[in-house]
Amino acid sequence: MTEVMTFKAVRQAVRGFFAGLGAFAFNWIFATSVRAEEALASVSAARVRPAVVTTLNVFGSQATRRGVPQDVPQYASYLTRSAHEARQVAACLADASACPSQGAAAWSRALEGLRGRDAWTQIREVNRFVNSVRTHVSDQQLWGRSDFWATSLEFLAREGDCEDFALLKMASLRHLGFPESALRLTVVMDESRGVAHAVLLVGHAGATYVLDTSFDDVRTQSAIGYYAPQYSLSAIERFAHRPAPQVATVSGRDRASVQMFAAGETVALR
Repeated sequence: MTEVMTFKAVRQAVRGFFAGLGAFAFNWIFATSVRAEEALASVSAARVRPAVVTTLNVFGSQATRRGVPQDVPQYASYLTRSAHEARQVAACLADASACPSQGAAAWSRALEGLRGRDAWTQIREVNRFVNSVRTHVSDQQLWGRSDFWATSLEFLAREGDCEDFALLKMASLRHLGFPESALRLTVVMDESRGVAHAVLLVGHAGATYVLDTSFDDVRTQSAIGYYAPQYSLSAIERFAHRPAPQVATVSGRDRASVQMFAAGETVALR
Protein backbone atom coordinates (compact mmCIF):
# COMPACT_ATOMS: atom_id res chain seq x y z
CA MET A 1 0.00 0.00 0.00
CA THR A 2 2.89 2.33 0.85
CA GLU A 3 4.57 1.54 -2.47
CA VAL A 4 1.33 2.31 -4.34
CA MET A 5 0.92 5.57 -2.48
CA THR A 6 4.53 6.45 -3.19
CA PHE A 7 4.06 5.78 -6.90
CA LYS A 8 0.95 7.95 -6.93
CA ALA A 9 2.78 10.70 -5.12
CA VAL A 10 5.66 10.55 -7.59
CA ARG A 11 3.24 10.60 -10.51
CA GLN A 12 1.44 13.63 -9.09
CA ALA A 13 4.77 15.38 -8.47
CA VAL A 14 5.86 14.73 -12.05
CA ARG A 15 2.53 16.01 -13.35
CA GLY A 16 2.88 19.07 -11.13
CA PHE A 17 6.41 19.67 -12.40
CA PHE A 18 5.42 19.56 -16.05
CA ALA A 19 2.34 21.62 -15.38
CA GLY A 20 4.52 24.24 -13.71
CA LEU A 21 7.03 24.04 -16.55
CA GLY A 22 4.22 24.52 -19.06
CA ALA A 23 2.91 27.52 -17.19
CA PHE A 24 6.41 29.01 -17.03
CA ALA A 25 6.92 28.45 -20.75
CA PHE A 26 3.53 29.95 -21.52
CA ASN A 27 4.22 33.00 -19.36
CA TRP A 28 7.69 33.45 -20.88
CA ILE A 29 6.35 33.21 -24.43
CA PHE A 30 3.51 35.59 -23.59
CA ALA A 31 5.82 38.13 -21.95
CA THR A 32 8.25 37.90 -24.85
CA SER A 33 5.48 38.43 -27.39
CA VAL A 34 4.20 41.41 -25.43
CA ARG A 35 7.67 42.96 -25.42
CA ALA A 36 7.99 42.28 -29.13
CA GLU A 37 4.62 43.91 -29.79
CA GLU A 38 5.62 46.89 -27.66
CA ALA A 39 8.90 47.19 -29.60
CA LEU A 40 7.07 46.98 -32.93
CA ALA A 41 4.55 49.55 -31.73
CA SER A 42 7.39 51.83 -30.71
CA VAL A 43 9.04 51.50 -34.13
CA SER A 44 5.73 52.11 -35.87
CA ALA A 45 5.08 55.16 -33.74
CA ALA A 46 8.52 56.53 -34.61
CA ARG A 47 7.83 56.01 -38.31
CA VAL A 48 4.50 57.83 -38.25
CA ARG A 49 5.45 60.47 -35.70
CA PRO A 50 4.66 63.85 -37.28
CA ALA A 51 7.57 66.10 -38.25
CA VAL A 52 8.56 68.96 -36.02
CA VAL A 53 6.32 71.93 -36.70
CA THR A 54 8.24 75.15 -36.41
CA THR A 55 6.68 78.39 -35.26
CA LEU A 56 9.10 80.52 -37.28
CA ASN A 57 7.54 83.20 -39.44
CA VAL A 58 9.40 83.12 -42.75
CA PHE A 59 8.70 86.63 -44.04
CA GLY A 60 4.95 86.10 -43.89
CA SER A 61 5.03 83.29 -46.46
CA GLN A 62 3.24 79.97 -46.60
CA ALA A 63 5.54 76.97 -46.15
CA THR A 64 5.11 73.59 -47.83
CA ARG A 65 7.22 70.60 -46.81
CA ARG A 66 9.33 69.42 -49.75
CA GLY A 67 11.46 66.56 -48.46
CA VAL A 68 14.64 66.66 -46.43
CA PRO A 69 17.55 69.15 -46.37
CA GLN A 70 19.80 66.64 -48.11
CA ASP A 71 17.66 67.08 -51.22
CA VAL A 72 19.69 70.26 -51.79
CA PRO A 73 22.98 68.90 -53.24
CA GLN A 74 25.12 71.72 -51.83
CA TYR A 75 23.77 71.11 -48.34
CA ALA A 76 24.17 67.33 -48.62
CA SER A 77 27.85 67.85 -49.50
CA TYR A 78 28.20 70.34 -46.64
CA LEU A 79 26.81 67.78 -44.15
CA THR A 80 29.16 65.05 -45.36
CA ARG A 81 32.23 67.24 -45.06
CA SER A 82 31.05 68.63 -41.70
CA ALA A 83 30.79 65.07 -40.35
CA HIS A 84 34.39 64.44 -41.38
CA GLU A 85 35.64 67.48 -39.46
CA ALA A 86 33.39 66.98 -36.39
CA ARG A 87 36.21 65.78 -34.11
CA GLN A 88 38.43 68.64 -35.17
CA VAL A 89 35.65 71.13 -34.47
CA ALA A 90 35.04 69.60 -31.03
CA ALA A 91 38.74 69.84 -30.17
CA CYS A 92 38.89 73.42 -31.44
CA LEU A 93 35.90 74.54 -29.39
CA ALA A 94 37.32 72.85 -26.29
CA ASP A 95 40.73 74.52 -26.71
CA ALA A 96 41.41 77.43 -29.07
CA SER A 97 45.07 76.41 -29.35
CA ALA A 98 43.93 73.21 -31.08
CA CYS A 99 42.16 75.09 -33.87
CA PRO A 100 43.54 74.71 -37.42
CA SER A 101 43.35 78.43 -38.30
CA GLN A 102 43.33 81.85 -36.69
CA GLY A 103 39.73 82.35 -37.73
CA ALA A 104 38.71 79.09 -36.05
CA ALA A 105 40.60 80.05 -32.88
CA ALA A 106 38.77 83.39 -32.79
CA TRP A 107 35.48 81.51 -33.20
CA SER A 108 36.35 79.20 -30.31
CA ARG A 109 37.14 82.13 -28.02
CA ALA A 110 33.98 83.98 -29.05
CA LEU A 111 31.72 81.02 -28.27
CA GLU A 112 33.50 80.39 -24.98
CA GLY A 113 32.79 83.97 -23.97
CA LEU A 114 29.10 83.56 -24.84
CA ARG A 115 28.44 80.34 -22.92
CA GLY A 116 26.03 80.96 -20.09
CA ARG A 117 24.91 84.35 -21.43
CA ASP A 118 21.25 85.08 -22.12
CA ALA A 119 19.81 83.97 -25.46
CA TRP A 120 19.31 87.46 -26.86
CA THR A 121 22.96 88.38 -26.19
CA GLN A 122 24.07 85.16 -27.87
CA ILE A 123 21.96 85.84 -30.96
CA ARG A 124 23.16 89.43 -31.28
CA GLU A 125 26.84 88.66 -30.66
CA VAL A 126 26.97 85.61 -32.93
CA ASN A 127 25.61 87.72 -35.78
CA ARG A 128 28.11 90.49 -35.12
CA PHE A 129 31.09 88.15 -34.69
CA VAL A 130 30.47 86.04 -37.80
CA ASN A 131 29.90 89.13 -39.93
CA SER A 132 33.27 90.50 -38.84
CA VAL A 133 35.46 87.40 -38.74
CA ARG A 134 35.57 86.84 -42.52
CA THR A 135 35.15 88.85 -45.72
CA HIS A 136 32.44 88.25 -48.29
CA VAL A 137 33.99 86.66 -51.39
CA SER A 138 32.11 84.83 -54.16
CA ASP A 139 32.28 81.05 -54.53
CA GLN A 140 33.56 81.49 -58.07
CA GLN A 141 36.60 83.38 -56.77
CA LEU A 142 37.22 81.01 -53.86
CA TRP A 143 36.31 77.59 -55.19
CA GLY A 144 36.03 78.03 -58.94
CA ARG A 145 32.34 77.12 -58.99
CA SER A 146 29.08 79.04 -58.89
CA ASP A 147 27.74 77.67 -55.60
CA PHE A 148 29.75 75.94 -52.85
CA TRP A 149 28.60 75.67 -49.22
CA ALA A 150 31.64 75.70 -46.97
CA THR A 151 31.88 73.92 -43.62
CA SER A 152 32.70 75.89 -40.48
CA LEU A 153 36.44 75.20 -40.65
CA GLU A 154 36.62 75.70 -44.41
CA PHE A 155 34.95 79.08 -44.12
CA LEU A 156 37.02 80.20 -41.13
CA ALA A 157 40.25 79.25 -42.88
CA ARG A 158 39.41 81.29 -45.97
CA GLU A 159 36.46 83.58 -46.76
CA GLY A 160 32.94 82.93 -47.98
CA ASP A 161 29.66 84.22 -49.30
CA CYS A 162 26.20 84.63 -47.78
CA GLU A 163 25.27 80.99 -47.13
CA ASP A 164 28.66 80.33 -45.50
CA PHE A 165 28.03 83.15 -43.02
CA ALA A 166 24.50 81.84 -42.36
CA LEU A 167 25.70 78.26 -41.88
CA LEU A 168 28.38 79.31 -39.38
CA LYS A 169 25.79 81.33 -37.44
CA MET A 170 23.56 78.26 -37.36
CA ALA A 171 26.42 76.05 -36.17
CA SER A 172 27.42 78.62 -33.53
CA LEU A 173 23.95 78.88 -32.02
CA ARG A 174 23.60 75.10 -32.12
CA HIS A 175 26.85 74.76 -30.15
CA LEU A 176 25.48 77.29 -27.66
CA GLY A 177 22.45 75.09 -27.06
CA PHE A 178 19.74 76.57 -29.26
CA PRO A 179 17.13 73.95 -30.28
CA GLU A 180 17.14 72.86 -33.90
CA SER A 181 13.51 73.93 -34.29
CA ALA A 182 14.55 77.54 -33.61
CA LEU A 183 17.05 77.67 -36.49
CA ARG A 184 16.25 77.90 -40.20
CA LEU A 185 18.64 78.53 -43.08
CA THR A 186 16.57 80.50 -45.57
CA VAL A 187 17.27 81.32 -49.21
CA VAL A 188 15.52 84.46 -50.37
CA MET A 189 15.32 86.64 -53.43
CA ASP A 190 16.54 90.08 -52.45
CA GLU A 191 14.13 92.15 -54.50
CA SER A 192 16.02 95.36 -53.72
CA ARG A 193 19.09 94.05 -55.55
CA GLY A 194 17.60 91.37 -57.76
CA VAL A 195 19.88 88.62 -56.44
CA ALA A 196 19.52 85.39 -54.48
CA HIS A 197 20.68 85.63 -50.87
CA ALA A 198 20.86 83.43 -47.75
CA VAL A 199 20.11 84.38 -44.15
CA LEU A 200 19.58 82.60 -40.85
CA LEU A 201 16.21 82.87 -39.14
CA VAL A 202 16.12 82.38 -35.37
CA GLY A 203 13.02 81.95 -33.26
CA HIS A 204 13.22 83.51 -29.81
CA ALA A 205 10.63 84.69 -27.29
CA GLY A 206 7.77 84.38 -29.78
CA ALA A 207 9.46 86.39 -32.55
CA THR A 208 11.49 85.46 -35.63
CA TYR A 209 14.79 87.28 -36.07
CA VAL A 210 16.97 87.66 -39.15
CA LEU A 211 20.75 87.19 -38.92
CA ASP A 212 22.12 88.69 -42.11
CA THR A 213 25.50 89.56 -43.59
CA SER A 214 23.98 92.79 -44.88
CA PHE A 215 23.65 94.34 -41.41
CA ASP A 216 25.14 93.73 -37.96
CA ASP A 217 22.00 94.58 -36.01
CA VAL A 218 19.45 91.81 -35.55
CA ARG A 219 16.03 92.62 -37.01
CA THR A 220 12.65 90.93 -36.91
CA GLN A 221 11.50 89.33 -40.14
CA SER A 222 8.57 91.75 -40.32
CA ALA A 223 10.99 94.70 -40.50
CA ILE A 224 12.35 93.52 -43.86
CA GLY A 225 9.96 93.90 -46.75
CA TYR A 226 12.20 93.12 -49.71
CA TYR A 227 13.05 89.43 -49.10
CA ALA A 228 10.93 86.87 -51.00
CA PRO A 229 11.70 83.43 -49.50
CA GLN A 230 12.41 80.65 -52.00
CA TYR A 231 13.19 77.68 -49.75
CA SER A 232 14.38 77.03 -46.21
CA LEU A 233 16.11 74.20 -44.37
CA SER A 234 15.57 73.03 -40.82
CA ALA A 235 17.54 70.18 -39.26
CA ILE A 236 15.19 67.56 -40.70
CA GLU A 237 13.01 69.18 -43.35
CA ARG A 238 13.10 71.28 -46.48
CA PHE A 239 10.37 73.82 -47.12
CA ALA A 240 9.25 75.62 -50.26
CA HIS A 241 7.69 79.04 -49.75
CA ARG A 242 5.06 81.03 -51.54
CA PRO A 243 3.41 84.34 -50.78
CA ALA A 244 0.51 84.26 -48.35
CA PRO A 245 -2.91 84.42 -50.06
CA GLN A 246 -4.11 87.92 -50.88
CA VAL A 247 -7.64 89.15 -51.33
CA ALA A 248 -6.71 90.82 -54.62
CA THR A 249 -6.63 88.81 -57.84
CA VAL A 250 -3.26 87.21 -58.54
CA SER A 251 -1.72 88.22 -61.86
CA GLY A 252 -0.40 85.69 -64.33
CA ARG A 253 3.22 86.51 -63.52
CA ASP A 254 2.63 86.25 -59.76
CA ARG A 255 0.73 83.01 -60.26
CA ALA A 256 3.75 81.56 -62.07
CA SER A 257 5.95 82.59 -59.17
CA VAL A 258 3.60 80.92 -56.70
CA GLN A 259 3.71 77.72 -58.76
CA MET A 260 7.52 77.82 -58.82
CA PHE A 261 7.70 78.19 -55.03
CA ALA A 262 5.15 75.42 -54.52
CA ALA A 263 7.17 73.10 -56.75
CA GLY A 264 10.15 73.58 -54.46
CA GLU A 265 12.58 74.78 -57.08
CA THR A 266 15.93 75.84 -55.68
CA VAL A 267 17.85 78.99 -56.48
CA ALA A 268 21.60 79.07 -57.02
CA LEU A 269 23.30 81.64 -54.77
CA ARG A 270 25.82 84.14 -55.98
